[in-house]
This record gives sequence, C-alpha cells and structure tokens, in this order.
Amino acid sequence: MKRILLLISTFLFAWTLQAQLSVKVYPEDLSYELQTDLTYEFSEPVAHAWVINNSNETVNLRWEREIIGATCPSEWKYRICDDTACYGANVPSNVIFGGGLFKPLTLVPGDSTILDVHVVPTFVAGCCTVRINLSHVINANSDTPLTSADFDICISPLTSVTEKDKASLRVYPNPTTNYFTLTKNSFVKKLYVSNILGKRVKSFQTSNNGKYDIADLPDGIYLVSMIGDDNRVIKTIRVSKRNVRP
Repeated sequence: MKRILLLISTFLFAWTLQAQLSVKVYPEDLSYELQTDLTYEFSEPVAHAWVINNSNETVNLRWEREIIGATCPSEWKYRICDDTACYGANVPSNVIFGGGLFKPLTLVPGDSTILDVHVVPTFVAGCCTVRINLSHVINANSDTPLTSADFDICISPLTSVTEKDKASLRVYPNPTTNYFTLTKNSFVKKLYVSNILGKRVKSFQTSNNGKYDIADLPDGIYLVSMIGDDNRVIKTIRVSKRNVRP
C-alpha cells in the first residue's frame, strides 16, 4: 500500500511540475536553406536556434534528436550543440538513460541555451527534418515531455559571392547611437543582430539605403550577421552601440 501511495505521489508531483514548466524554441520559423562547399568532406553548415525557459521554475532540460522522413540523405550526419558541449554524431541526446551520459541543461527562469543542429552532408545535397524533443529530467531514470521542435533543413552547393564582394561590405556609422546602414549591394537579404553571447536581439529585411534602428538596445558590442538568399551567413561585423550622453 505504501508503495502504491509513493508511486501516486511521484506521478502527481511530475504532473504538477510539468504543468508549471514552459520552454520556447526560437526562432519560431525553423526552416533553413543552407549553402556549403559540397566538395569539402568536413563541411558543416549550422541551423542556429535557442531555447528559453519561460516558466517560474528551474528546468533540467534534456534534448533528444530524432530524424523525420524518408527523404533524408543517408550520407548526412547530425551533431547537436548546446551551452554545455557540441556532441558527436553518434550521440542522440544529452541524457541517455542507462548509457552513462547525464548532462541536463539547468535553466533558471528566463535563462536560455543555444540549440544548434550541425549537419555534415558528406558531399550530398538534400533536405531533412530533424526533430528535437525537449523534456524535463526529474531524476536519472525519468523525464517529462515539454515540447518538440522540427528543424526543416535543406543544403545546396555554394553560389558565388566572391571574397571581393564580402570585403566591400561595411556597416556605418560604427560606433553608432541609434541606427546603422549597410553598404549598397544586391546579395545581402537579411541582417541578424546578436549580443556578444550570440543571442539574437534584432532582425531586419534589407532595403536599398535602409537605416536599421537599434536605438532601444543597451550600450555594448553587437554582432551584425549578413544573410544571403540561401540563409547562409556571408559576413559578420562587430558593431559598438553607444548612447549619446550630455
């Protein structure tokens, strides 16, 4: 009887904790069109994302990689990186029950972690959906499902943005106070602004002679990543944000 009551109490505790916990994967659109040098054996394009703990409770996060769909190239290998480590292609989770690996990510309320999917295409273009299942680890033998995120990844060969093209790209003024402008070009389609820890804080669609407003960001160093048609980073520049003082 005591054992039954203990099991019921454990179940109710897990159910109550699950109801209180909430994690969110960003960006909301996890579709990635990536280009890479498919002639290079160790090319490894990355689908960047991060997870935020939106609840008022601390979560011990477990991720588990799952490959979805019959169209995924058999040659592809997948690696997951979080704030703790970048794991090998043979590691499907940061917590493997009974397998000797137990590295849950402890996120206090409002805390975040990167959750990047690295793909080693091994000379082969194609598309695949990589599902990351996220759970709360209660102890070494159980976990509580929270959410899943599907990364829809397509990889194609590089197109020709030359080194000369990249070298011509500038962000000005730098340092800046309220906005920055990008040198005129025809191949940068989006701009991602990240803080020094790599967390994206702004994104913009580019336009001719556009001014990109960062007035609401605090002083500091930011990384401006220039994104092409293929959703690939062409160039990243450090920008100093300094508010005007009397």
